[in-house]
Amino acid sequence: MKEKIRKLIDSMDVKQDRENSESTALEVLELGAEAIDCLVDLGDVVNKNLMDAVKRKKVIRAIIYTLMIISKKKDSASFNKELGLKTKHLLSQLSLQGYESAKNLLYHLGFSESDLLKEQLLSLPTIEKHVHDKEISLNEALEEIKTGQFFSGFKGLQDDSYMIGIERKRSHKIYKIGKNLFAVRSSKIS
Repeated sequence: MKEKIRKLIDSMDVKQDRENSESTALEVLELGAEAIDCLVDLGDVVNKNLMDAVKRKKVIRAIIYTLMIISKKKDSASFNKELGLKTKHLLSQLSLQGYESAKNLLYHLGFSESDLLKEQLLSLPTIEKHVHDKEISLNEALEEIKTGQFFSGFKGLQDDSYMIGIERKRSHKIYKIGKNLFAVRSSKIS
């Protein structure tokens, strides 16, 4: 199934041919709920891969467009139940990267960016606080992320932290150290 979805998504060109893209998205819808999971897995792989920027953008647009068509064809409430945290996370990451259509789809489904960031932060594994970590609350963590939007480098979830970005040869990350307690850690990049 993954290969079939990959071929369908690769064949789509949302900017050039909307009608063909919509019919392809409907083909994915006909494959069932499992297809959404495969679509999200493909989106994760493409989002993390360092591939040709033009091809990457084309594939990501096709994935977002397919999810948008599926949400319009299905009742938003039932589609919302089918969406897992992985799908919300992917759409959130894409919206943070500047894909307005991902942001619009999230709003259409009733989510705000801060709701998704909260979910992502709360899903982090709990670790021990280091001596030099700055202890913060969930709302303060959201503020740190907003402040870090002008930092360079990768931003988003990693294995055990949320990368805020890089500023003046220092990486800034948020770690979960308690139920609703977080820590900001800055470390020097060599």
